[in-house]
Amino acid sequence: MFPYFICLIIALLPAIFIKKDELARIDSNASDISHTSREEKKRNIALFLIPLVLLIAFKGETVGADTQSYNKMYMFMAEDAFAGEISYERIEIGFKVLIKSLSSIWENPQFLHIVYACFFFLAYKRFIKDNAVNAARFVVLFMGMSLFSFYLTGIRQSLAMLICLYAYACIKDKKPVKFLVIVLFATLFHKAALFFLPAYSFARVKVTKNKILMYIGMLLFVAIANKLLFDFAADFFDLNYGIEETGNGYISVAIMAIITIFSFMKMQSLLALNPNNRYLINLNAIHTAMWVLRLFSRTAERPSMFYTVFTILLVEQMILTIEDYRERFLANAAVMCFFGLYFIYRINGAGIVPFVFFWQ
Repeated sequence: MFPYFICLIIALLPAIFIKKDELARIDSNASDISHTSREEKKRNIALFLIPLVLLIAFKGETVGADTQSYNKMYMFMAEDAFAGEISYERIEIGFKVLIKSLSSIWENPQFLHIVYACFFFLAYKRFIKDNAVNAARFVVLFMGMSLFSFYLTGIRQSLAMLICLYAYACIKDKKPVKFLVIVLFATLFHKAALFFLPAYSFARVKVTKNKILMYIGMLLFVAIANKLLFDFAADFFDLNYGIEETGNGYISVAIMAIITIFSFMKMQSLLALNPNNRYLINLNAIHTAMWVLRLFSRTAERPSMFYTVFTILLVEQMILTIEDYRERFLANAAVMCFFGLYFIYRINGAGIVPFVFFWQ
């Protein structure tokens, strides 16, 4: 677990000890933000992301439940035996083209992980630069909310999720056609990206106190109609083995519920801080609804991950609504420590411990 601790500590300490002028840095284009400050933010993003990138790129095949399968898939493609594997027929064409292209350059399957890690770095570097105020805080929440654990194993869906990160700018800039093109392109790597299609319309719904009833109604609907929704998911994903039932997830749902309730309570402050926060409030509501479904089956967990980054951004924005520096410092420190400890708590059950490098 030592490499994970290193990644966490590198981000955790700067995330806790925030600067007093943090609120002034919310708008990176503001006149009082110097070029030096923007360059400093870029360097910080790289500093906190690179340790994660190195673990993704150089992990051994025992790290992650699906890593060995992806390595075998890559080797079959390199040996032109891929088409003979019936179990690979459902693999999306985009991923097939990717591994065919990479395997023609280098037959070592580690090359797939290295290229994938580079794309991870580029996508999140841009996403954090454009949307997060504090890169260290984002990374701590990214690890604490189990996204990092998933990126270590689910390459196909992770690639789709990385592509969908670029679609968020289309929501803010009112570009529905570009949004549609990006999401449909993501489905070429994993068709779960289709679950991100409602994000555009739902995110742009006007946020008011009256809409809280709509959110509550949505949560009640998914709880009551869970069997209908899971039957659809089973057909959509070709889950011939049936729906994977679960008896856990209550802690995560409780966390999501707390975040959602606070987002309703601080709605006016969030919108005053940044009008774009309405997108985060709405997308977090979808994320919460999917985690309610997660109580009934793990099938809902993977589609929900397309929305987790927006909950992360929402948590940061809620911290920033606290104007008094001392109170904001204490609240931020408590949140960062909680999610740091939660990452350690969850990591043992994520199939990524112990961590080994591919050469070990």
